[in-house]
Amino acid sequence: MGTPGGTLLVVPGRVRRARRRAALRWTGLSLVALGATLLAYVGYQLWGTGIATARAQAGFRAEIRAHGFPPRPIPGGAIGFIRIPRISLDVAFVQGTSRADLAKGPGHYPRTPLPGESGNVVIAGHRTTHLAPFWAIDALQPGDEIILQTRQGTFLYRVKWKRILSPAASWVAAATTRPSLTLTTCNPRFSARERLVIRAMQASSQLIAPRLPPG
Repeated sequence: MGTPGGTLLVVPGRVRRARRRAALRWTGLSLVALGATLLAYVGYQLWGTGIATARAQAGFRAEIRAHGFPPRPIPGGAIGFIRIPRISLDVAFVQGTSRADLAKGPGHYPRTPLPGESGNVVIAGHRTTHLAPFWAIDALQPGDEIILQTRQGTFLYRVKWKRILSPAASWVAAATTRPSLTLTTCNPRFSARERLVIRAMQASSQLIAPRLPPG
């Protein structure tokens, strides 16, 4: 609406509505951008982290083929291979359980024995990121085979039990009277609320220079 002098009057109601529409547009754009960022982050966590892990695993295999298994554990370095036929798992496992260590593969708890030594060998692994090596260990059943291959030889374990426990259940890493193996991972998938624990007992050992892995 105009004035006698030709000057336009701005109606306050129209200004408020225009400002609301602009604010809604910016809010919508911000939410879309936030959603895209979250999707990208989740995608990286689930799939992108696997790229670095795959490179580390390939490097371990090449190094072992060229030089054999390391004479002693090196933090973050490969100790040997863990194979679980039931779930088609065949990966190198490393010394240590820090975030950086587990980004390369399943990690051996340094304060527990090595394969071939008496007691309880404990190995942790990711279930949903970094190639998710322990994604399917919930499928293991009593009697299933787990094979560890290191410089000391090849060791066959058979699953004894599978349990869902609290993260505070540190007794699973305690010493055992018989040579055993304990695998731990988060439970349920995409949550650290609980721990899925597999206990296996050593069934046999071959204390000879192990066959190197295939290329």
